Amino acid sequence: MAATNTATATQSPWQRRKPTTGMNASRRSNGIGNANCAATAQLQDQVTDLQRQLAARQEPPLTKTYDDLLTLLRPEIERGTITVQQSGDQITIHLADRLLFESGEDRLKPAGAEVLRKVGSILHRVPDRHLRVTGHTDNIPIGGKLIERFPTNTVLSRTRAAYARQALEQGGAVPEHITAEGYGESRPLASNATEDGRRKNRRVEIMVLPQ
Repeated sequence: MAATNTATATQSPWQRRKPTTGMNASRRSNGIGNANCAATAQLQDQVTDLQRQLAARQEPPLTKTYDDLLTLLRPEIERGTITVQQSGDQITIHLADRLLFESGEDRLKPAGAEVLRKVGSILHRVPDRHLRVTGHTDNIPIGGKLIERFPTNTVLSRTRAAYARQALEQGGAVPEHITAEGYGESRPLASNATEDGRRKNRRVEIMVLPQ
């Protein structure tokens, strides 16, 4: 019996350390699992950040400028005297002549000049863009005494575009990036056969373009 008891009580060092070895393996396994979780979370953060950057790059250029113009010009837009359109990397603002000028005049109304100065303050924030100001008329020939000042509709539209450009500069738009041209009746938006069409054609356009 004594021999049996001695054999039972006597265990090899390897047998006594076996439970400890299993515990260490469990700890190593937990450590690896925690490291994997941390790495996964870091990768998810990186993916989220890349997705955010990609979304920002895919957002159409000039979106903020477009939104600011809509907010600034909302009263005139609701009255139908201004429209603002964005197409990709370009914004076009149509301003009805009745907002800017008296009939047959090239000088801006005070209210029209103020609107253009406000537009200039917004476009001042995009100094890397080219601003093209163009004047347009209907196809009714100039007559009476006005013909002495404006021999053609092209001359009238060119002069109006120049005054519109001046107001934009006063609002802060970069002068070196603005051009002003007059096209008279050559680029209508609508048919000149009706008064409504002619009214749409008498306008000033401001185009915000890539340099």
